[in-house]
Amino acid sequence: MWRRINWRMVALLAAALLAGALLAGALLVWLRSGEQWDVEGRELPLIFIGGVPLSGTRLMRGMLDAHPDVRCGQDTHFVSRILQMRQYWMKSQMERARLKQAGVTRTVMDNAIAAFCLEVIVRYGGTAPRLCNSDPLVLKMSRYVLQLFPNAKFLFMVRDARATVHSIITRNVTITGFNLTSYRQCLTKWNHAAALMYEQCQSIKAKNCLVVHYESLMLRPNATMRRVLSFLHLPWHESVLRYERYINQPNDVTLSNVAHLTNQVERSSNQVERLSDQVERSSDQLNRSLDQMKRSYKVERSSDRMDKVEHLSDQVERSSDKLERSPDKLKRSSDKVEHSSDKMVRSSDKVERSSEKVDLVSDKVDNSSDKVERSSDKVERSSDKVERSSDKVGRASNQVERPLNLDVLNDWVGQVPGDVRADMEDLAPMMVELGYDPWAYPPRYEGMAEVIVVTESS
Repeated sequence: MWRRINWRMVALLAAALLAGALLAGALLVWLRSGEQWDVEGRELPLIFIGGVPLSGTRLMRGMLDAHPDVRCGQDTHFVSRILQMRQYWMKSQMERARLKQAGVTRTVMDNAIAAFCLEVIVRYGGTAPRLCNSDPLVLKMSRYVLQLFPNAKFLFMVRDARATVHSIITRNVTITGFNLTSYRQCLTKWNHAAALMYEQCQSIKAKNCLVVHYESLMLRPNATMRRVLSFLHLPWHESVLRYERYINQPNDVTLSNVAHLTNQVERSSNQVERLSDQVERSSDQLNRSLDQMKRSYKVERSSDRMDKVEHLSDQVERSSDKLERSPDKLKRSSDKVEHSSDKMVRSSDKVERSSEKVDLVSDKVDNSSDKVERSSDKVERSSDKVERSSDKVGRASNQVERPLNLDVLNDWVGQVPGDVRADMEDLAPMMVELGYDPWAYPPRYEGMAEVIVVTESS
């Protein structure tokens, strides 16, 4: 029963309860104080990195974290959850009535949420002139976040929908609403999320939101990061292009549980090696048993002799008939009968001994086969563990530990079904809006702009 528990859901529920408890505590403090002032820190020029998951948010976070004036820390995911909780409260008429009855005004709510977000960002990132938060889904609520932090900057990371969906499916990344067995459904969900984030990005001033192509960041990191740092009003520093040197260093780029997951992979790999040795030994035993079976092949020849015995028995019957017609041949036929009977007895003894040997060899082969099958099952289970751990490590260090791994740009080519590619313009029309060519196959990213300047809209 306990093995069926979805620990991921338990963790999410615990995080939601913790966020609710912290927010309730913050609200209680303000209510008891009798005053409603702005939280200290809301004027900070925070940096928010977001986009559809697996679109380069973690890579951008790693590069910015290498800048001496910026601290991001690990991906939080708490900020977007508390914002979603507030969004639910505002949509529910019953919840709004309860908040109003309790005297929780919008100002109190905004101050409480701002205090919670600042606490999370500061504790994850540390002390630095500029603090940033990497949380992909925050971009869905960037308009409200800008109300909380008027000087905030937003980086909207975008990536080819086909590549993003392929990464989500092959890495088995769980995202609410995404069906990991269907490219078509995932592309539709990608389009919905990208459209919502882009609309939010357009609704705030162009000076506050910048759209950055993941492909441009990979192909032209220098030019792309210069524009990003200029947008953030940060001085240029070469460390953003050498961020891999600062991974897991004190006060530098940190990755979520990479070391722990790497140890899991190493332990699982050692288990696979040991099980592979067991399989080899079992295979040797099986080969020896097969050799014994070959030696017992003589049994077949003994069977041939039995056929000869049966043939002689037929001759005996015919001889008996002749005996009745020819008394003179009685003696010779009797001698043949006795001789044939002796041969039959000896052949029967040989057949029995050979059958016993075959049974013994068969038992050994069955035992060896069972051992090989059990060892193969162990190897397969360990391989699954290694693969899942490797997937976790890949997700945790997505394009952070290996800079400029250009293979990821085209690894989806040949993997997306043809009928899905044919309907790409209908499934993901946002690709064109974001500067991608849905008909290019293989894709051509070299001519894309580093960033998209967002047009201001009311």
